[in-house]
Amino acid sequence: MIFGSFSLNTGPDQAIEKIIATAKQPGLSVHPVCAPGFSGGCFINERLPHTFNEVIYTDVGNDIMVLISGAVYNRSELQSIIGRGASVTDPELIARLFNQFGPGFVGNLNGDFAICIFRPGAKRLFLFRDHVGIMPLAFRADGRSLSFSTDITGLSRAVSGGGDINTSWLTGHFR
Repeated sequence: MIFGSFSLNTGPDQAIEKIIATAKQPGLSVHPVCAPGFSGGCFINERLPHTFNEVIYTDVGNDIMVLISGAVYNRSELQSIIGRGASVTDPELIARLFNQFGPGFVGNLNGDFAICIFRPGAKRLFLFRDHVGIMPLAFRADGRSLSFSTDITGLSRAVSGGGDINTSWLTGHFR
């Protein structure tokens, strides 16, 4: 699961703290990532063979940070496009494709994924989701920030104050 919040002001976003608090469960390790205007990170299930480097990639020199939840299936084809013989992680591959082709790079990806690309120097955030919509990606924007997560329940709890769902409102038009 990846999550984050992008804000043009430098103050911390309380939604991130709430997402961490509501999604934290035994067996999940949280890996926070912070940059000017961005706070977020990922949760990794300790029983799965995933590592932090397979989810997050940062290249300060090229002004890019990538978070990915999911997988890219046509990585060998894409590695030949970027001219990299040795295997790279999915987030590094995505960063290189983005730097070479811009946001249109996602048209070449085959997989199930949710991707966040943050450009700290440019103060820009890009969110991408696989073409079929297999990997969830929810976001919320208000006048101050944009928060996102691949866990819609956690994001909903974080931005709603943790209250219960108003089932009367949801079922009201069926009555």
